[in-house]
Amino acid sequence: LPAAAAAGGHKLDDVAEDDDDDDDTETNAGRRGLEPTYDGPVVDPMGQEFLCEEFSFSAETLYTLIFTKTALSQHHMEQRKATNLNWGDWQPTEDDSLSARQFSYTLPLNSSFGPKSVDIVESQVLLGDSKPELYYNVLSEANNRNIPFADAFYILVQYCIWQTSFKTSVLRVCSEVKFRKSVFIKGAIEKSAVKGTQIQCKLLRDDLNEYRQKRKSPSSKQFKVRSTGGARRRS
Repeated sequence: LPAAAAAGGHKLDDVAEDDDDDDDTETNAGRRGLEPTYDGPVVDPMGQEFLCEEFSFSAETLYTLIFTKTALSQHHMEQRKATNLNWGDWQPTEDDSLSARQFSYTLPLNSSFGPKSVDIVESQVLLGDSKPELYYNVLSEANNRNIPFADAFYILVQYCIWQTSFKTSVLRVCSEVKFRKSVFIKGAIEKSAVKGTQIQCKLLRDDLNEYRQKRKSPSSKQFKVRSTGGARRRS
């Protein structure tokens, strides 16, 4: 069964880089004098809520930090002890979504018997109700490989980010396990998935808060917010 990976890795200082780009705590929309907050509908939460917190980043910056290859996202995956990372590129889709990508990696398992690692492929979709710079609705379907019963279930994670002011936005993370077929260890799979998501969300929250503190410290190095790829609006 997939078990939660232990936290580890280096501090954010170790991945700090000089930043020749804006931190973008204000959105582009805000700098243009448009309404800086999002007052539109937010998708209903699904399954179990694991995180719902306001952070000192614009929605655009928060989305970029989490869903593209940045110093923070790389550090976060290092904290999870992930290897064999393939970040994938966001590509326009032909359906009602704005864009999609596949993100794959390998995580260690803390089990005394059976497989010592699990390969995970996340199919991430930026859904069509998203409003770039103000509201992002990302649905991730995580499929495990090379572990018992991997073909019996998958894990859906819903990430919602919405702008609350020029310099703040809320991140909400919800998740649930979906079963493709009946298995006698359903309860154990759900328990393991909940534990893993709890640890992941705590690490993400801590990484975002530490990142913000490092950015605010005048003596600290700057971090790159610029990413190697991002979601694009379909023309």
